[in-house]
Amino acid sequence: MRGPMTRTQEQVQPGRSQALRVERAVIGQAMKCGRCGDVIGIYEPFVLLSDGRARMTSAAAEPGVREAPGERFHRACCADQPAAGA
Repeated sequence: MRGPMTRTQEQVQPGRSQALRVERAVIGQAMKCGRCGDVIGIYEPFVLLSDGRARMTSAAAEPGVREAPGERFHRACCADQPAAGA
C-alpha cells in the first residue's frame, strides 16, 4: 500500500513559486543608506539625492524608486550630512 500523496506548492497554488522567486530577488536588492550602509526599509521614509536636489520618499509610496538614479539616505543620516559648500 502506498502512503498519502503529497502535493507540491505549485499544485496547491499555481504561480506561487514564481512569486516567491521574485520576492526573494527583490529582498536581495535592498536599498542601502549612502552614509551608514544599513538597509532602508520599504516603509521607511528616506531622502533621495539626485541632480543636486533632495526629496523625501519611500519605496512603499513610490515602487519604482529603487531604479531611480541618485543616492539614498536614512532621514537621520541625511540630517547629519553637512550642507553643500559648508
